[in-house]
Amino acid sequence: MYEDGNSYKAIEKIFNLQYRTIKKYLTVSKEELENRKSKISSEERVKRKQNLINKVRELYEKGMSKRAIANECNIVFKTVNSYLDENMSPKTKVSRTKNKNFFKFKFDIINLLNKKLKKQEIYKILREEKGYKYALRTFYYHVSIIIKESKNDSNIDSEGSTIKIKLNKVISLLYKSIDKISDFSMELYNSIIQKYPLVNKILEINNEFKKLVQNKDLNKFHFWLKNAAELNIRELNSFIGGIKRDKEAVYNAITYRFTNALAEGSVNKLKTLKRTMYGKASFETLRRKLLWYEKNK
Repeated sequence: MYEDGNSYKAIEKIFNLQYRTIKKYLTVSKEELENRKSKISSEERVKRKQNLINKVRELYEKGMSKRAIANECNIVFKTVNSYLDENMSPKTKVSRTKNKNFFKFKFDIINLLNKKLKKQEIYKILREEKGYKYALRTFYYHVSIIIKESKNDSNIDSEGSTIKIKLNKVISLLYKSIDKISDFSMELYNSIIQKYPLVNKILEINNEFKKLVQNKDLNKFHFWLKNAAELNIRELNSFIGGIKRDKEAVYNAITYRFTNALAEGSVNKLKTLKRTMYGKASFETLRRKLLWYEKNK
């Protein structure tokens, strides 16, 4: 495909490959390809890896940066770090060692899960008290395996059945009534607010704000600001801060029936047209296109 005139970008999209991988494939000769097809013994594989480790260390001693070494040897940055480690050998299998060391904490994790602690709390306890040294991402991966195994062995307590619901359905309550959301019911809503009472408070604050804006009730708006601030929710506090910074405009929006919706709609229309011809035409062409659109809509 490259010899036929296709760019790297086109080849990336077709084969879902990275730029570096395509570059590497293009440098492979026919002889190397034949050698790779043939079966490589474990001794030969270890020998090749050792040569690569030696090359990485030599380049680093000469003062080459790790990023440059990764590009030179066609390996990732993380591999360069592992090859520079003195304890690294061609026969080392890091992943298995990590797994083996991690599962020393298996029973500690099961006990903490049975105490109904969250994963982040368990991670913090393991780091501070048990000498756990792995990253949070690695912790989540292995904990999921432990939970699956332990549930099968009945090591982790489970209290009744669990109801699973998508988060976007709960978020939809901000805009829709319960009867207009598919696969949702009042019973399910009561179950949610029983476990998470804050959800009900947020929805109440949201509905109050809608009503006072629709009814143009500026007096209730001051009480709403006070009630919303008492919830002390970070995202809601940010919203309140934005209202206070633009107080006059918000008060006018609630008091008067006039809005800048017409101007905003025109600007949005102009931006949409501009995007369709970005880099392809002049300002004069854009002006004529907008006028033509307005005349023929």
